[in-house]
Amino acid sequence: MTIASSDPETAALDEVQYATNEGPCIKAALTGRAAEVVDTRAETKWPRFIAAMTASHMRSVLAVRIPLQTSDGDTAQLPDRRCHQCRPQAR
Repeated sequence: MTIASSDPETAALDEVQYATNEGPCIKAALTGRAAEVVDTRAETKWPRFIAAMTASHMRSVLAVRIPLQTSDGDTAQLPDRRCHQCRPQAR
């Protein structure tokens, strides 16, 4: 469930991940490690999520797990319309 979103487009991408059980937020939540898509046009993981991302004109995303004291944690998804790789210190 998405608690907050920066815009409807990003919320819709979250819904695709929940419906398909694939995508960077799902991976970050399950593994506790950051998951990144540098360029949707070259990504081969998570085909249904990538198709939705490409249709939304988003080109890259970084998902990170946020540990919380009251639960197992949550994830943050940071999509961008530009292609880029996050520097290691940003992960």
